[in-house]
Amino acid sequence: MCQVIDRKEKGKGTQNLQYSEEFTSFLVILGTISPRALDLFRQNLVGRSIQKLIINLFNFRQLRMNSNDMLTNPDLCFENVARFKRFLDKINYKGLIAAMSDNTKLKPSLRYSSQLGLPLPKFPPVIIALIPNNGRDSADIIANLHKKLLLEIASQLNISIISIGSDDAAAEFKAQSIIMNMQTINKIEIIDSTLNINFSCLILSNIGPVIRIQDPKHAKKTARNIIMSGARVLTFGKHIANFEHFLNLVNSPTSVLYKNDVIKLDRQDDRAAYRSFCYYNLAQCELVDSYLNREICPVERIRMCMTAYFFLRLWRYHIETMTRNYPNFMFIQQNFMAIQNFSIFNSLSESMVLLVKSHREYYPEFPLLPWMHGSEACEHVFGIARQIRTDFDFAELLQMISKISHYSKSIRTSNLLDEKEKSVREGII
Repeated sequence: MCQVIDRKEKGKGTQNLQYSEEFTSFLVILGTISPRALDLFRQNLVGRSIQKLIINLFNFRQLRMNSNDMLTNPDLCFENVARFKRFLDKINYKGLIAAMSDNTKLKPSLRYSSQLGLPLPKFPPVIIALIPNNGRDSADIIANLHKKLLLEIASQLNISIISIGSDDAAAEFKAQSIIMNMQTINKIEIIDSTLNINFSCLILSNIGPVIRIQDPKHAKKTARNIIMSGARVLTFGKHIANFEHFLNLVNSPTSVLYKNDVIKLDRQDDRAAYRSFCYYNLAQCELVDSYLNREICPVERIRMCMTAYFFLRLWRYHIETMTRNYPNFMFIQQNFMAIQNFSIFNSLSESMVLLVKSHREYYPEFPLLPWMHGSEACEHVFGIARQIRTDFDFAELLQMISKISHYSKSIRTSNLLDEKEKSVREGII
């Protein structure tokens, strides 16, 4: 802006003015959110118009024809993944890939999206396919998509997909189970009958180990919602956990909880789930932290996961024993978490151990980055789309793909800040 003022004072125009990468990224984000806001900013301060921004930054005509950000075929097809593979070869990336899928509701009857995430720092997720459905996809249908990606496409292209992530949805979890139960010649197995441990994952030709991973942030929200729902009375020996405990905490003068974290809460708010666990060092909290903490060693991650694994199994055994002894007062369906949630938490423990073992035996040259696995990248894509347009159908989503990609790349600029106020609820954005 100082350069523009200096030029105006000298009676010069702003043609050929060089803008920094950070400032250009800021303009891209501003123009993506609101072209009108960008135009107002440019007229009163400085910056390129939206037309020049597109032409100078992205070479728009070439982008529509050749860019990796465009999907000419939204289906999960060989060419989409091959284009992704060519890009990996171009940047000489020989590392691991985290595949993930997510269901999101668009306008009626368009819900399913399957994507690949690339575990590179400050690298945006790469959209491989956007598949519409009628909102009733079964586990078999989703599993067939995973099989097509793994057996028909990734194996031919030698892409090392180490994980398949999901957001704990029942159909997606069952689809992952179908994949893990496929018959293969080789598997990674960790078996100890004394401790009731039977962990295993596939080893696919030209791919390597493939592990199912539930999204850890969703798991933390699930743990919080189990207590807050009121549908069950979770029993721990002579004590229970229920909504009243959180209600008492939020009224405490030293509480870190906001009232909206408990009363009329947003069940998808990540920060509210984090604050809820600040008071309790629960096993589920350590389980999630073993994925999200970036400063602990692999052995400590395994210790945290296995602590949660044994705690959950001992808790379940206790409730089953009490149910047999007091059948009129205790019920596994009312005093313990749902079987689906129990399976999700056990799966997270299993996945961490297999992830560490896979890295040690197959990929010792690559760092262990458990926070890159799950479905968060998918949800950020849809979160950005809803920032651009609050409601959209499938055709509109396809048209937004390049804009979403530009936004994602720009927001990862190191010197560009986009901090939210602490009172702002944070879910998939």
